[in-house]
Amino acid sequence: MTTGSIRRIGFIGLGAMGLPMAQRLIQAGFTVRSAVHRNQDAGKKFRDSGGILFQSFPEAVQSVDLVLSIVSDDQALDELYGDQAFFKAIPKDTIILEMTSCAPKTLLRIVKRYQKKTKNFVDAPVSGGVSGATNGTLTIFAAGERELLERLDPVFTVLGKTIPLEKIGDGKAVKAVNQMLAAVNMLAVAEAYVLTQKLGLDPERVYQIIKESSGGSYVFTNKFMKVARKDYSGGFKFRLMKKDLGIAVREAKGLRLPILKLADTLYGKFKGQEDMDYSVLATLYDSQLKHNQ
Repeated sequence: MTTGSIRRIGFIGLGAMGLPMAQRLIQAGFTVRSAVHRNQDAGKKFRDSGGILFQSFPEAVQSVDLVLSIVSDDQALDELYGDQAFFKAIPKDTIILEMTSCAPKTLLRIVKRYQKKTKNFVDAPVSGGVSGATNGTLTIFAAGERELLERLDPVFTVLGKTIPLEKIGDGKAVKAVNQMLAAVNMLAVAEAYVLTQKLGLDPERVYQIIKESSGGSYVFTNKFMKVARKDYSGGFKFRLMKKDLGIAVREAKGLRLPILKLADTLYGKFKGQEDMDYSVLATLYDSQLKHNQ
């Protein structure tokens, strides 16, 4: 494929989402540079895929056409873009494609901080989970100037489909709404499974029917059978969904949204392996399942 004016990418964040995204970009012919923050195994997989690994993020972003960041949370994002060495290393007027799920105000603070360095910011969080990152089927909420989005099209095409937005910060805001719905829907799916068991229904049969019916949803399709099989491996980590739900709660301050408040309370009650898929929330209902068996 033709990569246009963007050939060298400084990729920050080789996590569960970031690593497969970086690998897809490498496979598509981009030169992808990165560094390891915590996970040495991810760094090895990145390098084995053809990525160029450096000792630090400032080294990784030198002489790149694009800086792409997708880190764990607001604090990690602030630490990254607040590092003076990182600021100095980024080429002047380069494009910064920020794909982290964080509060809109966090990104806007960073954009303001970088005004003298570059005005070429694109706010583009994603939805679609690890499978979407691996398969290039992510939905990208891309907010920024139309010209920048057009220049980034070769990158976006590798990662998934783009829904354009105009105002920086709107990408993060849409993601907060999306995550609120996904988090709430997961509770409904968990409770649907409990009811399925009480009624003595075959979960596989219920799954086949509901996914084609009005009660179906993306979360139902992708999580119901994980709950039925008690397979909470892979997928989007519980701790990240809990973090994203917290963003929605803070953004909703001053509003009366009882379902959101209830979801936040229930997510807060979960005690367990927060690095498992967020469908592990269904284990909150295990005592009821045992009682009805």
